[in-house]
Amino acid sequence: MKQKYILVFFVSFILIITLISFFVLSNEKSKNTNNLQQDKINSKIFYLDETILNISNNINNIYLNEVDNTAQNNEIDWNNIEKNVLNLYSNWDDIILELNNSNINNTSLLNFGKILDNLLISVNAKNKVLAVSNIADLYELLITYSYNTNEEMKNTIETKYYLLKSISILDTNNWNLVAENIRKAEESYYKNIGLIDSNYYNQITKNSIYIAIKELENTISLKNKEVFLKKYKIILQKMNNTIKV
Repeated sequence: MKQKYILVFFVSFILIITLISFFVLSNEKSKNTNNLQQDKINSKIFYLDETILNISNNINNIYLNEVDNTAQNNEIDWNNIEKNVLNLYSNWDDIILELNNSNINNTSLLNFGKILDNLLISVNAKNKVLAVSNIADLYELLITYSYNTNEEMKNTIETKYYLLKSISILDTNNWNLVAENIRKAEESYYKNIGLIDSNYYNQITKNSIYIAIKELENTISLKNKEVFLKKYKIILQKMNNTIKV
């Protein structure tokens, strides 16, 4: 009888261990799958971020790498901009499928396509005022798309949107509205300063970016577009030096 109890106990123990192992492995597999899916979504958001900002920079004759500066007499290269917009068109179908798997509101995904249509129309008409407004509207949607990403990524995208919004209204000479957007950019990026970063260089760079945004804010009183864009360019260059998260 004693041996029987020992056998029952042993079998029960093995069964419990097996069930625990199964649940642990299943949970780990689920986490790995979710992480892989989120990595795919992040890569799409990074692509949209880089592409939209590149189009904006081209319209404003901002070149983060001076080697790429082929503009003559500060003229806008509309042909190159149209090419970049069409490339975004060709990639959007794949991107929307990936983003659709992350429970992003369908309306915001459809709005991207509509705004992209308006951007192409503005570019074809060589209408800078409308084009930069369309670009800011496109980038604003990235705030929604990054909802499920980490805090630093969300804060950075929100910061870039307000920066982008500020230069989209420069030609209107509404410096009060420019100042309002820069203030919001500063508030958004300040949230990153409080986040602990294991990479010391990255933390130093983040502090430097925040200071650069404050310096940009200080130039608003000059009401000088050239100085403003130069300071804006410095911020983007610094942001490119941070490790993507």
